[in-house]
Amino acid sequence: GAARGEAPKAAPRALAKLERENQDLKNLIAGFERSIAKLKYDKENSVSNQKYMAAVQRIKELKKASSKMQEEISTTDKKHLNSIKDREGKIQDLTAEVALVRRKLKEKASVEDACELLRRKLEEKEMEVEHLGIELEGEREKAA
Repeated sequence: GAARGEAPKAAPRALAKLERENQDLKNLIAGFERSIAKLKYDKENSVSNQKYMAAVQRIKELKKASSKMQEEISTTDKKHLNSIKDREGKIQDLTAEVALVRRKLKEKASVEDACELLRRKLEEKEMEVEHLGIELEGEREKAA
């Protein structure tokens, strides 16, 4: 519950951070690629092969790190989208529940109105019975 509520707020920040870090890695890779180009040139002009191989290895590592970062960004995007879909589904469910409760309230009000009408008719009939009882008593007294 709470963790899911926090995720959507944190996701855009986490995503932005990952994207910045990934851009930094891409910049590093570009820098190393420039270094390699220079080292290749230097190698052709007889500079140490060790420096060249170290730079090539570093580029492989950085590309791998960048690829992992890209995967993490895409996973974070998917989680964020799923969170949005979950909330949209919950909104639909709650909207349906609200409509059902409103319909039941209308039905209840209708039944209550019918009961009130019957109560009034009952009171009228009771008054008629009482009135007839009084008239009947009056007739009996006249007859006696």
